[in-house]
Amino acid sequence: MPAITKKLPLRLPVELVELIIEDAWYSTARASDYFQKLSMDGSKRWLDVCTNMGKDVAQFSKDRWELHSTLSLVSHQWHEIMHRTSLRHIIIESAIDLLRYNATMHMSPKRMHFHLVISLGFEVLHKAGFPSRHDWTDVFRIILPIVRQCTLSRITFVNHIDTSYDFVGSIFSLFSQLPLLRVVHFDWTPSASQSTEFKMPPRLQLPHIVYFRLSHYPACPQLGKCTQDVHEPACISRYLLRGFPKLRQLHLGHPVFLKFLDVPHSLEVLILDVAPNPPFSSMMGWNIGAALNHGLFKRAEDEQPRRRIVVNTGAEEPTGWLQAQQACSGHEILLQRRCMFRQPDPVPRPPRKTSGEGNAKS
Repeated sequence: MPAITKKLPLRLPVELVELIIEDAWYSTARASDYFQKLSMDGSKRWLDVCTNMGKDVAQFSKDRWELHSTLSLVSHQWHEIMHRTSLRHIIIESAIDLLRYNATMHMSPKRMHFHLVISLGFEVLHKAGFPSRHDWTDVFRIILPIVRQCTLSRITFVNHIDTSYDFVGSIFSLFSQLPLLRVVHFDWTPSASQSTEFKMPPRLQLPHIVYFRLSHYPACPQLGKCTQDVHEPACISRYLLRGFPKLRQLHLGHPVFLKFLDVPHSLEVLILDVAPNPPFSSMMGWNIGAALNHGLFKRAEDEQPRRRIVVNTGAEEPTGWLQAQQACSGHEILLQRRCMFRQPDPVPRPPRKTSGEGNAKS
C-alpha cells in the first residue's frame, strides 16, 4: 500500500503577510478623502448634515475594526501581525477608535506612527447642531497615553469641525508631551488652512520636532493690525514655524510666498511639491528668487552644511526651473529636482471632422 502523504497548508513568507496586512490597514483611513470630496447640499438642515457625516466617519472606524477581527482569524501568525500593525500605526478617525485603542493600553509594543483626523467623528451634537468644545478636550486627554511613544504623526484638519475651538493650541500641547516625536505632518485641506480661528499658541515651542510637513500653509487670519510686514503675535501664518526652533527639514505641499515665512535658522532642507498640473506645472508661485533675496537660508560664510532646496516634480521640467537655478546659484544654495509624481494622462481631443463627413450630413 502506497504511503499516504499529508499536504501541509501553504504558508506565505512573513514579509509578504506583513505587507498585505499593512496595506489593508492603511486603506481603512478614509475620513480625509471623504471630507475633501464632500459636497454640501444647501437644501438640508445643518443638523442633519452633521449627523450624517458623523455616522459616515463612525462607519469607517467600524469597518476598520471589522477588518482587524477578520484578518486576525486567519491564523495565529496573522493575528500577531495584525495586532502589531494596528498598534504601530495608529489611526484615529472617531470615538470608536479611541475606545478600541484605550482598551489596549496594557499592551505596549513600539508605537511608531499615529494619524488623527480632526472631524465630526468625535463630536456630540446638540439640538442646535453645534458640537461641544468640552468633548474635544476629552479627545486630546484620551489620545495622549495612546500615542505617547510615537515618533511620527499626521494630523488631518477638515473644514467641517468646530471652528471656534483652539485646535492648534491643543495639538501643540499634545506634541509638547510626546518627547519621542520627530516628524509632524499637518494635513490641512485648502478650506481648513484658510480658517480665521486658528491662533498661534503663545510661548509654546517644540524643539524635538526636526521634520515638518504642511499640505497647505495657513493663511493670515487678519488679526487686529496684521499687515504684509507687521503681524499680531497670535498670527499663525507669520509665526507658525517659530514653534519649531530646531527644525531641519520643511516640506510644503502647496505654493506659498516663501519670502513671508519666518523659518528657523536651523533649517537645512526645504522640500517643495510641484505636482503636474495640465496644461503645465509651475514653480512661479513659490517665488524662490525673492525669498532668497529677502534672507531665506541666509548663513555665515563658513557655516555648514550647505542648504538645499529639493523640488518634487513630474517627468517634465516645471516652468520657472531655470530662474530658480539661477537664483540658488547666486546664493550658494543647492537646488535638486526629484521626479516623484506620475505625469497625468493627456486629455484626448475629439476627432476632427473631415470634409467628407460634413458634406454627408448636409
